[in-house]
Amino acid sequence: MSEFNDWVVVYTSTDKFDVELIQGHLKEAGIESVVYDHQDSMMKMLNNSNYSVGLFVHPENETVAKEYIQKHNK
Repeated sequence: MSEFNDWVVVYTSTDKFDVELIQGHLKEAGIESVVYDHQDSMMKMLNNSNYSVGLFVHPENETVAKEYIQKHNK
């Protein structure tokens, strides 16, 4: 994740499929994004509910991405 230090999170969920679906919609809208999966194997083994999957965009796309997600994620 170090190469993405300047990116900002616009969406998180415990459901990776949900995040990847939104990523696909952003891609269709021309917004580059990356999915970062915080779910490592140890957390899964411990059944820890504090894991999440994040969707990150470039800072200049933060506002438009959040607006797009809010409008289309109902």
